[in-house]
Amino acid sequence: MIELRDVHKTYRVIKSRPGLGATIRNLFAPSYSYVKALQGVSFTIGEGELVGLIGENGAGKSTLVKIATGILHPSGGTVLLDGKSVHDHRKECALKFGVAFGQRRALWWQLSARESLQALGRIYRVPSSEIAGRIEQLVEVFELGRFVDMPVRQMSLGQRIRCEVAGALVHRPKIVYLDEPTIGMDVLAKIKMREYLKRINREDGVSVLLTSHDLFDVERLCERALILDGGRLILDETFEALREKFCGSRVLRLNLASPIDDGRLDGIDGIEVMPGEDRWRLKILFDPVKRPVMGLITELGRRLDIVDFMVEDLPIDEFVAEIYRTRGER
Repeated sequence: MIELRDVHKTYRVIKSRPGLGATIRNLFAPSYSYVKALQGVSFTIGEGELVGLIGENGAGKSTLVKIATGILHPSGGTVLLDGKSVHDHRKECALKFGVAFGQRRALWWQLSARESLQALGRIYRVPSSEIAGRIEQLVEVFELGRFVDMPVRQMSLGQRIRCEVAGALVHRPKIVYLDEPTIGMDVLAKIKMREYLKRINREDGVSVLLTSHDLFDVERLCERALILDGGRLILDETFEALREKFCGSRVLRLNLASPIDDGRLDGIDGIEVMPGEDRWRLKILFDPVKRPVMGLITELGRRLDIVDFMVEDLPIDEFVAEIYRTRGER
């Protein structure tokens, strides 16, 4: 569906020089530096794929989304949507995708959210007979009823973001780009959004490219991860494959009937006790290949008064941090 081929983007930036004289010289003879935001990025997102775009600040995530939607032109390379260049056929391609930027507004500041959604429906050529029904569906899904008729300028950040995401979906796009869409959203709103995106993905085959600093959101929604580092695509894998490659460890959580005493776990090889909330709860990092979980539980049961336990994967933010720590070795 969407394909990026060897995409580059370089920004020319005026060098700032201190002093009044330097400021005046910059007006007539500016000095420039060049920033490589994207360097040879290539990937494909097929129909019905849920893909997360992960990267540190300045890695090029927002630039990539803007190029994929035709907002920015690449310095080199090609972006194709259903085989057509996004930049040569922008109007035609724009009808097939929706986009929401958490840090920029697309709705009209002085209008209500409902009026903005109606305007977007007309801009995207949604038949007049369908616009009202489509808006009511989005109002129900994102629970916009309390503020959908309020001017956008009077909304809280979380309310506005929910309306922005609804606006990106009003024309039933085939691919949705969401750049930091959960900024300011509460937990329930995030859950609602994920559920709806999964539903339209399952029922209509809608593809999603999600960028977010909330890696738990990315993992709960997406099946595949693209990891950017300094404008380069360093990994394109499923989350399952990433865990196998970079994080064989798991976390064992224990609730105890009595507080743990110092020295109770001395002599147990292959485990790492993680910082915990109190001495009644324990978190242990272990490698299930080297220390099978049932054998570890048995050994711990001889030393601790265990009430219950839970085995979890290492949190996504920790193993992504490990990927960045080991990038030089790769």
